[in-house]
Amino acid sequence: MRARRQAVVVASIVALIALPRVASSTVIDGPIVNPANGHTYYLLAPELWTEADAEAVSLGGHLVAINDQAEEDWVFGTFGYQNGVPNALWIGLMSTVGPTGPFGWTDGESVNYSHWDVGEPSNFANEVYVEIYCPTGSHPGLWNNIANDEAGQFCTTTLPWGVVEVGSSCPNACDDGDNCTADSCNPITGCLHTATPKALGDDDQGCVPPDKSPAKCEDGIAKDAAKLSLALFKCHLKASAAGLKVQPFDEEGCETAALGKYTLKIGLLQACPACLNTGAVRDGVTNQVDGMAGATIYCDSESGALLADGDDGGWVPADKTTAKCEDGATKALAKLVGAVVKCHTKLADAKVKAQPFDEEGCETAAVGKFDAARLKLTGCPACLAPLLPGLGVATAGGLDGQNAQIYCASPSGAFIE
Repeated sequence: MRARRQAVVVASIVALIALPRVASSTVIDGPIVNPANGHTYYLLAPELWTEADAEAVSLGGHLVAINDQAEEDWVFGTFGYQNGVPNALWIGLMSTVGPTGPFGWTDGESVNYSHWDVGEPSNFANEVYVEIYCPTGSHPGLWNNIANDEAGQFCTTTLPWGVVEVGSSCPNACDDGDNCTADSCNPITGCLHTATPKALGDDDQGCVPPDKSPAKCEDGIAKDAAKLSLALFKCHLKASAAGLKVQPFDEEGCETAALGKYTLKIGLLQACPACLNTGAVRDGVTNQVDGMAGATIYCDSESGALLADGDDGGWVPADKTTAKCEDGATKALAKLVGAVVKCHTKLADAKVKAQPFDEEGCETAAVGKFDAARLKLTGCPACLAPLLPGLGVATAGGLDGQNAQIYCASPSGAFIE
């Protein structure tokens, strides 16, 4: 009764990492907001269901999950025609078991509504994906299961057109953790973070300390975190040197000692705001250093030997030339982190005193020193060389984004919504 293409269909969906919403060559309509639920929808050009599903994820959403007749009427009425051409539509209903189901929504919602045609879902091999029939056929708006590469039924010879649904991210998902930004959400453009008058300003997250007492604590945490970074970088340098000589080194013990010193120092600080989570700061520093020094800088796997105990990622340099470059980049990066943190503490102190401070100029100078150091590096492995030119700016930007974790005390001591 129905034309079918024989194709091998992948029985499982590959999980994809959600990317920021960007324009796509396959998006031919949208964003369009459904006023009934505030969700944003897009129409994709004809393609395989699996391609449409991946495209939906890249847009920050999923193929549409239809929860009731009203939503189906809106989707069908909005996307059933494109420039006068009737469309069969892919939706996010599929089965990982077989053509007779059970079927489920790819976003994990419960299936509380369906609109199957009589005799559907049918038991044809590989027909585990669901379309909505086009509006001009004999079964307009009804649902039908078809194969991944099968044309829409009754009114078209092309693959169905995917409908993407992006749920509203308002209000909690837009919280950037910064007590001195006002967080809001535009269902089309996404999250907005507007600095309040007490924000540190420029591209630095965080709040101007309410007075000298919390400022002293927050500055202390920032400095101790920078010292922890330096100590952890040194652990990686020692691990690199030991590995090159094929000698044992207790890198885990080295890091444990560094963390112990950090804990001891922050225990001496007073008048710290309740919002300051020193454990989270510690973990953030540890993860950042391990990620940069381990996986990013010591990236050349030619030696085949893991750096230290291997839990941080990275590889022992294959030779002295590679080690000189990778170790040099690590030292330059450690100096950069310390310099940028000094810029942050100077900015916070200047703001408390209502004095001007060129924090951007301070950071630019710090990045400039890093760039001067990395330009002197030679013999860098192919995995590292292309990363070095942008590493200074990226590191400074990452530290700016983490500032809210330390300079968290809003002027009243309460969160600013």
